[in-house]
Amino acid sequence: MTAKKLVICLIALFQVVLPLFANVAVGPLLSGEPIRGWTLLSDNLAQGKSTVDRAKDYHINHLQLSHDIIHDLRHVRDGRRRELAQKLTDYAHKKGIQEVVLWDRALYDLNYYPVAFRTARDGKIDLDNPAFWEWLKNDYREMLDLVPDIQGLVLTFIETGARVEDQYSTKLTTSQQKLAAVVNAIASVVIDERKLNLYARTFSYSDAEYDQIIGAIDLFDNPNIRLMMKEVPHDFLLTHPDDYYAGTLARPTIIEFDATGEFNGQGVIANTWPQLVMRRWGNFSKRPHVIGYTARTDRYGDTGIIGQPGEINLYALKRMGEQPDISVDEVYREFITDRYGARAVPYLEKAFANAFDIVTSTLYTLGINTASHSSLVYHDYVSSYIRHVSGKWLDPPIASVRHNVNKEYHYWKDVVNHLAPVWVKAGDEQFEEIPKVLAAGWLHPRECMNERYLKDILTEKDYGVALASESLEQVRMARASLKAKDYQELYAYFERTWLTASLHRAVSGLYFAHRIYARGAAFRTPFVMETLNKGLVETEKYSQLISAYEGNVPRGEWNWRADADKAMAYHAKIKAALNPPQKSPLETFALDGSRNIMKEQNFGIINGHATCRVNYQDVGTISSFFAPPYASSDFLMELRLFGEKVRTRDYKWYPFEVQRTGEINGLAVSSVTTLPAGKKAGLMVIHLKNQTNDSLVVPVQLHLQGGFNYVKRWDFQRPDARDKTSNHAENGVMVRENKDGRLIIATDFPHIEWFELGSRWDTRIRLAPGEAREYHIGLELGGTALSQDTVRSLLTNADNEVAAARQHHIEEVNQLLDRLPRFHASDKRLEDYYYRSLVTLLTNKWEVPEFALQPYYGSGAVIGGSVTLHLWEFGLPAQIFPLYDANIARAHIKQFLKVDITKRSRFEPMTGEGAGSWYQVNQDKIIELIYYYVVHTGDVDFLNEVVDGLSVYDHVMKNALFGDDLKKDVVLVDYGDEGENHLELQRGYPYRGVMPDVNALRYLSYMRAYELTELAGKPIAALPERAEALKTLLKKELWSARDKWFYFENNGKRGIRYTNFMYTLIGTGIFDEEVEQGLLSHLNEQEFLGDYGIHSISKLDPAYDQNDIDHGGGGSYVAFPPLICQRFYNAGFHSEADDLLERHLWWGERLPYWGDSKVANYLGYREDTPLQSDFDACTAAQTVIFGLFGVKVELDGRITVNPTIPSFSPEIRLEGLKIRGRELTIEANAEEYIVTVDGKAVTMKLGTLVTF
Repeated sequence: MTAKKLVICLIALFQVVLPLFANVAVGPLLSGEPIRGWTLLSDNLAQGKSTVDRAKDYHINHLQLSHDIIHDLRHVRDGRRRELAQKLTDYAHKKGIQEVVLWDRALYDLNYYPVAFRTARDGKIDLDNPAFWEWLKNDYREMLDLVPDIQGLVLTFIETGARVEDQYSTKLTTSQQKLAAVVNAIASVVIDERKLNLYARTFSYSDAEYDQIIGAIDLFDNPNIRLMMKEVPHDFLLTHPDDYYAGTLARPTIIEFDATGEFNGQGVIANTWPQLVMRRWGNFSKRPHVIGYTARTDRYGDTGIIGQPGEINLYALKRMGEQPDISVDEVYREFITDRYGARAVPYLEKAFANAFDIVTSTLYTLGINTASHSSLVYHDYVSSYIRHVSGKWLDPPIASVRHNVNKEYHYWKDVVNHLAPVWVKAGDEQFEEIPKVLAAGWLHPRECMNERYLKDILTEKDYGVALASESLEQVRMARASLKAKDYQELYAYFERTWLTASLHRAVSGLYFAHRIYARGAAFRTPFVMETLNKGLVETEKYSQLISAYEGNVPRGEWNWRADADKAMAYHAKIKAALNPPQKSPLETFALDGSRNIMKEQNFGIINGHATCRVNYQDVGTISSFFAPPYASSDFLMELRLFGEKVRTRDYKWYPFEVQRTGEINGLAVSSVTTLPAGKKAGLMVIHLKNQTNDSLVVPVQLHLQGGFNYVKRWDFQRPDARDKTSNHAENGVMVRENKDGRLIIATDFPHIEWFELGSRWDTRIRLAPGEAREYHIGLELGGTALSQDTVRSLLTNADNEVAAARQHHIEEVNQLLDRLPRFHASDKRLEDYYYRSLVTLLTNKWEVPEFALQPYYGSGAVIGGSVTLHLWEFGLPAQIFPLYDANIARAHIKQFLKVDITKRSRFEPMTGEGAGSWYQVNQDKIIELIYYYVVHTGDVDFLNEVVDGLSVYDHVMKNALFGDDLKKDVVLVDYGDEGENHLELQRGYPYRGVMPDVNALRYLSYMRAYELTELAGKPIAALPERAEALKTLLKKELWSARDKWFYFENNGKRGIRYTNFMYTLIGTGIFDEEVEQGLLSHLNEQEFLGDYGIHSISKLDPAYDQNDIDHGGGGSYVAFPPLICQRFYNAGFHSEADDLLERHLWWGERLPYWGDSKVANYLGYREDTPLQSDFDACTAAQTVIFGLFGVKVELDGRITVNPTIPSFSPEIRLEGLKIRGRELTIEANAEEYIVTVDGKAVTMKLGTLVTF
């Protein structure tokens, strides 16, 4: 055999034998083997294979299949995903990759686990049940059987669906124990039984969470459990420090790198920063327990970096493994020479090396990432200003900002305080991640953006644009040294980079300049105005260039072209704000879901005939349907697609409707849930669109449950109405029937079949690529005569029903804003506060024929809570309600007079009969209601009307003198043990007997009663005399000059309860100057004030209870903060009023409607009450009219005006105030105000009173 033939034979033999050796190498990597890994996220099979094809060049021995391939191991039960994972696994093994592992996250969503194990409170899993753990392990056995060719799992055990920390256990008493229990159970199957590798993946949201994670790791039983930890503590941000725990914990650890740039351009724009990769790996590789790395190679779709400039980041890791001391310059030269040729090195090295500074001055602003997963957003991505701030992980938290700014900034006091919108700093659930920041008081919930910071932002953005332009020019200069295809790709890559930098420069200038502009005229400098105008022009210019961009753009998570639409949304919103049109009536009370903090259980809609809960976390669930007099408290309608509830991406609330959007498996899903006008019905319109290039077969499930009752008594609590029904389903119509009536649900999903034992409908629909379809679900609850045709008509006339519901709402809003004044403020928070408080006048209005009054207002309404009406709630907004509807106010007053309010506190909606125990404020409230009705309407004849055998005048006198005797000297009333009804404190500390606040209210009752006797022409002089005697006696007997507060006295014993109720009495005349100043001395942050409101009880009072939100300390009853502000404004305590008002302005921005109380020391509200839409929330609008604008009606009908300008809003305007037959418009600024009455204008100096 010749030498030549021998060589040929050996080559042929090598080609045959090599795959066999590759197959032999397949298996879990042993403990001593260094790991060189890549992670695939995208389900793009061709891209995945092309990536694997290059693995041998990088000595890759470990491949992770994650996210869109297998994110949870349960995804192996999806045939498409399992087949994809199998193909990539086989291909990787064929190409010589020894270990392929799948991702997993445990626990999954709670509904994944059998009901038999969800037996703890609120449906939580009982971790003490041994059967659960056996089921869990068996579940893993079954799933692993479906993928027999893998070599292990990557298990994320934090940030999972059903967080194990939240599940029930008496044996596992700490979060660490629960986390470890899950990992140990899975490890017993993966490692002990299957002999595979298990990598426990972790990261952290805060230092405190890291302590918890490390504690859990210490409890891992199996020594062979490995760790995988990110290169940074949390998300992959370029400004974050290296993770300081990775590689220091005594377990073999691999470092997870993001070579693509999830938050940093995703390979769509320049992402070539080997210097950062090398610095990080140089650090990690020296740590004692690091055994290797894995690097992400894409961010979904076709964003793979193999064959792209970003591949240099992978190359840097490879070369450091081969030559630890290699320089960055060598890596640039080697990679560019190998990929593009040596002649291109001088040009491309400069272009590539700019990428880090381009991105950190474009997608970052003064050291913080101001893009959501690379996508343009400045205003509503909370994480940019809290979770993703690198200062969380630095001590001291200093940002060294280069980029021609060349300054050191404190991350929190400087950058976040100035760049973050006010609502972010006012409080968010992410605040729990930054306790040190909050404790240090570094964030201030007010607008801090100013011209200095704007100039620094623009300097940095200009730097990024210039650097991107320089890189593009370097590519042009390299053209002669490049292949045509390479030049085209590189030019497009850096052109997109330049366009992105230019767009961010335009939008950031526009956005931040407008923030300054919105602070008022004093801030509108020539530079700010020039920046605004330039921002409008350039935003439009670069948006058009991006929209018209013709080249192919990699598409993964970040839709680069969509940034143009987002930029134009800023353009449109800010342009409109500079030239504001009148707000659409439909949008007046709308709330975007990104702003909402209300929990699902309290979130609902109402139309005056029906109300239900909208479970906004997914696109297709509603629950608890109430349609007086019928109610279904356990009603549930839950839509699933592909076996899952579709997680909501965005949603928007209207009082009668919620719009939700989401996406699952390439299927865009949106829903409109509305309550049709005038009906005890609900309608859901579901829109589906196939966004993929393949046909989709969509399994559809519609789960239904719930009984119902005819409810005769509507109390404070929601009615428990769940009587069983007989069910009949046919042709997409379900009739649920019992002795009280019918609940009918209908849908037009095709070929739908009812499965009784599963209590659900099932069907499948097929959608062609790009195809869109619309389906409907309707329901109605009523009597036995309710017909199927009525409900079917909801489906066939769905468009008309939705349009009619919206038109009805528009008419309601127009009517409301015709009767009550419109309000404008330079601080939009104040404007939102005013309008949000008015929404209760729509949500609490019932038009139910079976109710005693038409229409009827309840204390509450939404989701059937507190439909009864308490005198307490109805009485607090006594000044504003007669302006809205005098006839309704009159009818409700008369109804209260018909019940014995010396024994009862409310009346039943169905019968009008009195109910509930007596409240000590009843007499004050009924007199206040009558007083302001008469004074604000001029209807003096009402005093002569006979109600329940007495004239209204006599009712006034009866209540003014309740518990009193004009023949005797005035005394302080002892309310005895019944006094506990007043505040209902929960911790056992007393407040009863002779109470100063309730006795003080008697002063107001005397004075108002006297003025009414004057109007009636029968003045009783003894009443004001008695009021003054009571004032003297109250101070003499109960005032403590030492404590500067009032005693209460119970059974001869004195005590002090520092309650904010006392502040509602300032300026009413009951207190002299000494008392008022003494009370105000306690109005400070150590006692009553919180960052977000006022506490109901002083924080120094031993009775203080954080959990007793309304009157016990943690916050305040909803009407009190605005009422206190009104009292302060009227009494001349303007700075105190401004301060308190600004602290709780967040109410208007973060809640759809206001329940009975709000937390004062964080953004929160009382969640454990059915009273979530409290009637007296409209007290806030009352405060604006009668407090801020100082409007007052005298007994003779004269109207006085004396407005106050809040320090935080230098311009305010009240338009169309209709009172006593006149119409007023009041405009005020820091120097003067103009009052227009019936078309005639008067200009006055601020601080002087005008009378009409």
